[in-house]
Amino acid sequence: MKLLPSLPATIHIIGIAGIGMSAIAQLCIKLGYNVQGSDLDISKFPDSGIKCINMCDGHSATNLYRWNKVPECVLVSSIIKDDNPELLESIRNNIPVIKRADALSWLLRDTFNIAISGTSGKTTTTTITGELFLKHGISCTVISGGIMKEYDTNCIIGEYPSVHQPVIVEADESDGTFLAISRDIAMCTTIVPEHMEFFRSIDAFEEAYRCFLNDGKTGMCAIACGDTDDNAYSNKAINNSVILYGLYDNKNHIYAKNILVGEYTTFDMIIKSELHDSLSSDIEIKSIRLSLLGKHNVKNFLCAVCGLIIYQIKTTGMIMINHDVVQNSFKNFKGIESRMDELGKITDANGDEICIFNDYAHHYKEIECTANSFIEYCNICRADYSIIIVIELHKYSRVTSDLSEYIDVLSVLRANRIILMEIYGCWENAENYPTTSSNAYIANVINEKRGEEFVIVLERNEFLRNAILNEPRGGKMVICMGAGKMKKYAKALVE
Repeated sequence: MKLLPSLPATIHIIGIAGIGMSAIAQLCIKLGYNVQGSDLDISKFPDSGIKCINMCDGHSATNLYRWNKVPECVLVSSIIKDDNPELLESIRNNIPVIKRADALSWLLRDTFNIAISGTSGKTTTTTITGELFLKHGISCTVISGGIMKEYDTNCIIGEYPSVHQPVIVEADESDGTFLAISRDIAMCTTIVPEHMEFFRSIDAFEEAYRCFLNDGKTGMCAIACGDTDDNAYSNKAINNSVILYGLYDNKNHIYAKNILVGEYTTFDMIIKSELHDSLSSDIEIKSIRLSLLGKHNVKNFLCAVCGLIIYQIKTTGMIMINHDVVQNSFKNFKGIESRMDELGKITDANGDEICIFNDYAHHYKEIECTANSFIEYCNICRADYSIIIVIELHKYSRVTSDLSEYIDVLSVLRANRIILMEIYGCWENAENYPTTSSNAYIANVINEKRGEEFVIVLERNEFLRNAILNEPRGGKMVICMGAGKMKKYAKALVE
């Protein structure tokens, strides 16, 4: 772990407006550093984030000195390439360069940390956990991987830094950051192979999660989903000391039952007495109402409740769940941007209503959970509307490694149409990957399996509006899923 410079000091952040680096910038400001930085698009910096930061669009070697101060160190996002001019300028002038994982590790070195990781669901779980703590009167710092709608920021700063008040932090696994954060409580959502360009092998992937759940601070407690459908690769990670949650009453310490999806998701929650000696009997909280749709969000909620309970046990030795908060405070929960957001409605030439939603889902498991939750909601609340699923697949390497999983998931969706946008390649070039890693191949396989033109492929993203308007007459529910340019094109539909 590299150390940040002693105060007073100037820190330059490359990629400052990104969801992870902008949170680090806000923590550095809170500590008293002078912070400056650059990004390809500084407008992404959270609206309610601290504004006393010098920022500029674009990357140039001169950006380091734009504000007439030579930075004592440079923080760099994990997506910044080695040929970035600001990074090269830092190296040429012997300015210390610190990676995101090391910076976050240093910033959280002396705090009580509740780290939340997993293949999917970690942003939602982090935000729910923070909200549960705040609703229970527990002051905390919350660092989320998304914009929390209630607060219009990705970073809620409490009495930071404090050894007494917790930091609830989303721990990104994509570059190993989740292992760099010292952990008092480690919480895990799903464990499904992802970011294999970083982990390189299934064994390394499983070992990383084993370390996350077992190798934190002395006395660390770990929480994970006990449902095997979400954790098929967790045998090495989950041991007998891990607190488990899920949808089934088997080995789980906290579970949900009687789940109903409508305008909200309603369910009952059981906390088993075996969880802690202070419980003489099971705790049952009935008819919890959650504004977020789907069983996967019930699991996220259960994970968050586990985090609150374990924090209470570690700090007070008791479980003090406010039943009313748990039962009723989340029926109007705003959640996170780009998580099944209803962007608006348009009408076609026939006067038929088209409702547009947007979601960040891009991993095949996320697409499966989000699409099925959306379909279930539509079938109950908009039964006479057709359902259109728009998908922007993310990175050719992911499509290549998970091709069969994507085909299996998309083939069985109970929608009326799937529209595939252009694959978002990030820095990858399609020419370096097989022809099977293409929308055309995926569409042909699925359409042949179903015996119908279920999947259509857009040659250009700009054709999305016409593709939707050309669908058969009637009301339509449209959800656009992707993590690249999808949000831009989804918003354009209603603007």
